[in-house]
Formats: sequence, structure tokens, C-alpha cells
Amino acid sequence: MKFNKRLYIKNCLKELITSGIIIIGVIVAVIPPVILMYYIINYGSNSFYIKHISNFFCIFGLYIGVLSPLYFINRDFSMDTITLVCNTKENRIAYLNANVLLAFFLSLFYSSIGVATVLIANYLGVTGDLTVNFIIGFLCNLTITIVFYYLFSYLLFSFFIKSNVVFSFLTLLLLFIPNIISNILYSTQNELLNNLFEKIPMYFLPIYAGSNIMEVSQYIISILSICILYTLSMKKTLNLRF
Repeated sequence: MKFNKRLYIKNCLKELITSGIIIIGVIVAVIPPVILMYYIINYGSNSFYIKHISNFFCIFGLYIGVLSPLYFINRDFSMDTITLVCNTKENRIAYLNANVLLAFFLSLFYSSIGVATVLIANYLGVTGDLTVNFIIGFLCNLTITIVFYYLFSYLLFSFFIKSNVVFSFLTLLLLFIPNIISNILYSTQNELLNNLFEKIPMYFLPIYAGSNIMEVSQYIISILSICILYTLSMKKTLNLRF
């Protein structure tokens, strides 16, 4: 049987909605910025601005944005559904492409939620320089970061690494390691080391996602990294052994 990409994506999106996963995801993603927004509006603060809202959205927004499409990959690999779907070369290619498209659509969705959160915060009185360039940059940063980490996680699953290991590693990479490295770089004030890490996607993507428009070189590196991860994922998918 030929794998139908359009039907697969449609059914996945429908399941995310009907099961409440996407609704819970949105609620979890907006809780940190909404709490901060409430504090700023009701108590006033000269220490928090609009970029703090976008950064607070990224605390869980990026994580949920990656987890949502990974839900299906985790299920397929853990329940061996992957063996039924990827029974031909054509189906393996279609399966990966469908899941990458699903991840891209969901990344756009969560990125749009992030932008909407920032716009609402600005409308309600949170101060800060909210320019069109920042909004576009914020949207692009979130989309690129979610797709990058999704492909990286998919690649780990394709090596049949257990889901608890994948999700634990993903949690460290998105929520902890970049901030630890950032604090170390700030304390050492080593320009060479700082420049080096600012060219590593797993560092600069989570760090810059909600706060700054990245440099052109960083966008190029990110897109090239996504292409490399996609190529590796395709090669691994075509060579899966069950």
C-alpha cells in the first residue's frame, strides 16, 4: 500500500486537536509569559520588557513545539508501527517527508502563538521596542529552532534509542545546557570562545530564539544544519533494519 502523505498529516493534526494535546500544549507554552505579563501590568516593573515576554514563551513554547510532532514518531517506533509503514523505499521516503512537513506546520502554529502572545502583551501595556523586523525574526527563529530539534530527535529515534533517553537529552539541550554555557561564557569573557559557540546551532538557537534577530551567518548555518540533519535522517530511514 502506498503511503499517503496528505492523509497522514491530516489525521495527525486531527488527532492532536481531538485528543487535546495541542490545546494543552498551547496552555503550557503561554503560562510563563502570561504570568509575567500579569505581574508587569498589575504591579509595574522597569526590569521587564516585551523581549522578556518572548523569552518566557520560549521556555516551554520551543519544547512543546518539538514534542508535538515527535508524539507520532515516538508512538511509531515504540509500538513498531514503523515496520508496517516503512515497508518499501517509496513509503520510507514519504513517511519522513510527511513527518517533516507536519513538524514544519506545527512549528509555524506555535511560532504564530508566540507572536500573538507578544502582540497581546504589547497591546496591554508591556513596554519595549516591538518592530516588524523583531516579529519576523521571532517567527523565523522559533520555526527554525523547532524544525532543527525535531530532525535531531527523529535521527536519534531512527537509531532505536529509547524514548526516555531522547526526551531527557532534548530537555537538557533546550532548557538547560545553552543557559549553562551562556553563564560560563559571560563569566570568562573570552571573545574567541564566545564567537565559537555563537556558530554552534545547539547553543545559539535556544539562546537567541526569543530575544534577538540572529546574524545572517547564523541563519545560514541553521538552514545548512537542517539540510544535513534531513539528509542523515533520510539515509537512516532508507536503511532501517527491523
